[in-house]
Amino acid sequence: MGTNLNLGDALKKRLFESNVNLSDVLKKIASDAGFISSAGGKFAEGESLEVLFVSGGTNNADTIVLKDTSGDNYSISAQSLQGFLSDDEYNALINGGANKTEDASATKGATEIVLDGAVEEVEKTEATSETKDTSAIQDEIDALETQREANQKSMETLKDQIEDLKEQIEQSIQDALAAMEEIEEEQKKKAEEVVAEELKKFQESNGAMSQDEFSSNVKSALAAINPSMGEALTYIMSADNNMALMSNLLNQLSQKIDIDKQLGDQIDGKEQELEAAKAAAEAAKSAASSSSSSCRPCDPIGANFGENLGFDLDGDGDAGQIQIDFFYDEDGDGKINSMNDFVGAKSDASGADGWDEMSAMDVDGDGTISDDELANNNVKVMITEVDDDGTKSQRALSIEEFTEQVGKGDLEISTQKHDEINNNVVGPFGFSDNDSNQMLGTFDIGFSEDDSVDTIGYQTLDDQNWLVENYSDNMDIESLKAEGVDVSAVESANAEEAGELSQFEEFVKQYQDEVMPQLQTEINDAYAQLGLTQESISIFKDLAEATAELEGTKIANKLEEQEKQATQKAEEQEEQADEAEEAAEEQQTQQVDAHEEAEQEILEEKKLEDE
Repeated sequence: MGTNLNLGDALKKRLFESNVNLSDVLKKIASDAGFISSAGGKFAEGESLEVLFVSGGTNNADTIVLKDTSGDNYSISAQSLQGFLSDDEYNALINGGANKTEDASATKGATEIVLDGAVEEVEKTEATSETKDTSAIQDEIDALETQREANQKSMETLKDQIEDLKEQIEQSIQDALAAMEEIEEEQKKKAEEVVAEELKKFQESNGAMSQDEFSSNVKSALAAINPSMGEALTYIMSADNNMALMSNLLNQLSQKIDIDKQLGDQIDGKEQELEAAKAAAEAAKSAASSSSSSCRPCDPIGANFGENLGFDLDGDGDAGQIQIDFFYDEDGDGKINSMNDFVGAKSDASGADGWDEMSAMDVDGDGTISDDELANNNVKVMITEVDDDGTKSQRALSIEEFTEQVGKGDLEISTQKHDEINNNVVGPFGFSDNDSNQMLGTFDIGFSEDDSVDTIGYQTLDDQNWLVENYSDNMDIESLKAEGVDVSAVESANAEEAGELSQFEEFVKQYQDEVMPQLQTEINDAYAQLGLTQESISIFKDLAEATAELEGTKIANKLEEQEKQATQKAEEQEEQADEAEEAAEEQQTQQVDAHEEAEQEILEEKKLEDE
């Protein structure tokens, strides 16, 4: 914890320049009754302290975070050091120390004092712009939401068009039946003979006669028997054309539903990324403190494998970053049914180290937890894969399934937990190392046949709300709810999103399962009443599908163009809003500058008068 936080450069420089003996200061603090009392029982007599990190950069904002032997953290202000320093040391620390010129070696030395060797990580983090990180992610979210909104408008449009087609089909069928009331039985028998003759001509033409020509010939022949027959056929053909178009639009709507789900998953992934970035930025400004909340009984144990390894466990053809977390699956349903299903959670809740559960699986004592030892304890891995486009998928695999899909040999987990937090560890997706998360330990994990995928695993302490939010795809929400876990955030989010999509999904299902079969039966009955055989009807339906394909393509292209225009308009409006905000800020800055200049002029005039 703390390796991803910026140093308070001003305090760091002063610690170095004031020649404060940190070792003596830390010993004084560790034996101070006031400090021990304020630690709330976390700090035990005999424990030692080290400086974990320093945040801030101005006198009053500087905060030093200390870590004790057992891993607990404590935040103290620079001013609170006064009781542990001589007057000269304190004045040098607060007021800037000796008038030395800071050079590169001085800065590096101070970094090593404060972070005890974690130099590379801190320097890399300091080079990252907080504003750029969060704003860039937010821009991506805004773009995805704009795209999703445009897609949802297309869904509404398609739904309306399908409903209109249904009304038109029903009306066409009614008109056809009304026209056929004027047809006598003898004329219907004659129609059968005429249609059979036209069908024979079509078949004997060997493709020389088109379906359009066949349709036109049948319509003319029927109209010659009775004009109402030609009229009825026109109505039935119109209904059949609209039926084919309805089927086309229902398929388009189904595709739009899938797109909406994909965009929703991408937005969720980006929002988690944004929250992590914000939390990291917030932690860089203020010292993170360990929460003693009773809502923290779980400590996931797992590891992250980078996207450069080419893992594609969900089989979508897109290799992404893979996270694995170990959990007990006693009932074999592949779900987290209780917070105690996380390996280590039960020990952690009792005050013991959750890692004890993991290391205890090494029955043969060879220092490595094997695939068989994991399986014998009903342990599975929860896989979280995030593709390049931000799409997140989550599911459970047995240890055997996982190693087979990875194809790098057996999983090898060291039972030895590192004494110090390894700076190269990558926590779970969404992990922010703030009040909701805490890194407890790291360990070595890899595969027996390929050293190139060896990595550093993590053991973390996490808030239940964070766990539900980040692992809900693979949780039995109802079971957790019965256990007393607060799942309201996931329930409300799922309900809102599912409610919007379910309306469209139910609409498509109703039309495909009920509306269309019923209408198709009525159309086929109407064809039969005109004396058309099944072979003739098939020709008319093929013709209807070809016509609908052309019309459906036109509609799809129009919707695509509307989505592009809507997205472009939204981007332009956002750009205009940003420009207006920048202009307002610039104007305010100019006003402040003008006011300060005026005040300065007054002060100078007064000074001249006094002289």
